[in-house]
Amino acid sequence: METCVSLTRRSFVKRSLVVLGTSLLAACAPKGGETPAKPTQAPAGAGAGEPVSLDYWFCWSGRYAEIQRKFVLDEFEKEFGGKIKINDLPVPSEITQKLLTAVAAGTPPDVANCFGALISLGVKGAFIPINEYVAASKTVNLDAIYPAALKSCIWKGVQYGFPYNCSSEMLIFNVDLFSQAGLDATKGPQTWDEFTEMSKKLVKFNADGSLQVAAFTNWFPRHLAAWFWINGGDAFNADTGELTINDPRNVEGLQTVIDYAWDVYGDIAKADEFAAGGGSAAESPFCIGAQAVTYGGDWDPSTYHEWCPSVRIWPAQFPHGPQGTETVAVYAGDYIGICKGAKHPDEAYQFAEWMCMKGNLMWTKAGVDTNCIAGDAGVVRSDWPDIFGDKAAEIAKWWALSAQKAKPVENFPAYSFMNAELQRVFDLAFHKQMTAKEALDEAQATVAEEIEKTS
Repeated sequence: METCVSLTRRSFVKRSLVVLGTSLLAACAPKGGETPAKPTQAPAGAGAGEPVSLDYWFCWSGRYAEIQRKFVLDEFEKEFGGKIKINDLPVPSEITQKLLTAVAAGTPPDVANCFGALISLGVKGAFIPINEYVAASKTVNLDAIYPAALKSCIWKGVQYGFPYNCSSEMLIFNVDLFSQAGLDATKGPQTWDEFTEMSKKLVKFNADGSLQVAAFTNWFPRHLAAWFWINGGDAFNADTGELTINDPRNVEGLQTVIDYAWDVYGDIAKADEFAAGGGSAAESPFCIGAQAVTYGGDWDPSTYHEWCPSVRIWPAQFPHGPQGTETVAVYAGDYIGICKGAKHPDEAYQFAEWMCMKGNLMWTKAGVDTNCIAGDAGVVRSDWPDIFGDKAAEIAKWWALSAQKAKPVENFPAYSFMNAELQRVFDLAFHKQMTAKEALDEAQATVAEEIEKTS
């Protein structure tokens, strides 16, 4: 079962949108030229009468649901004088599919959060455009939001919601394993060649040739275009509509990571077997000292501190490729939108806007994700001084600004399809069943066909 909790709470399979989206939402997809929704009544916080109850779906279960209720939702209800109540319902598995089904059936929540592909769902009719709400608002400030995050909410001038948390994912080092190898974990690699040499010093093999201690083994980050970004490329230009999956820079970027895998492990199958045989949570290879490099987001320092407090960690961005000019972090934020068919769209807009402009900061202070407002960069989580010592504030700001610098993701309707297709061809390329160029040529063709079908 997929879940949002701890390391796996970000692991929703967004490509399922492609399979379900068209059939479930055909009846409620917007007609061409549909105009954004207009505010229809006075703000609930300023009026009188019975409280409005908003149904709010999100994927965080367990302690995250408790944190959100205590530190965010209760504060919203207080600020609005009890005139808007939030009926919060965690949907820890298959939230996208359940949302699509609810919208198609005419029984959606008012607001939904905690998944990507806001644009894809918005174009299919799951979320209403909010341009006129934004234009009429006296409190929203779009300029304060990280640009990459905002671009993931707007398609062809139509805004379908707001970003809610703007985390970024990157490499996380086991400080002690680095020290044992004579390496300084605080000095992250700048290039993949440098990372390759570091990793060769970190890995250890058993007598039978199997891996005893691994370095990096995750060939499939959340957004697979990361291997394009490291080399100065990208998969899609949302401003021009140009699909550039097989750009030579992208081919070289993918090949750079493939070369790393084979150079470090000799045979990629050894890394695959190691990853497949590892445990999870406190029994994961990273926690038990069998993996020197893992991949995660800014919520993970706290997670590891809970699971394996004796493991000292340090973050580093992905190194750049031959044509890249800077290290890279992978954007990992979520979005919040008003569902088509919402019973209370005006109040739902007030809530969604507040969650972005105010609630997200409370979420960060409670120790979860980085928020989306540039002016708030550097909020220190309560346990980070224990984890990073006197560097906690410095790392908090650096990690937040990494999200600000990250590339836009999920910024066109076929993005989820593209990510799934990239995973398919990347797997073939990493295992030398296709060349990197063949893989990206094939992905370019299939994604272009999908765009043509759905445009």
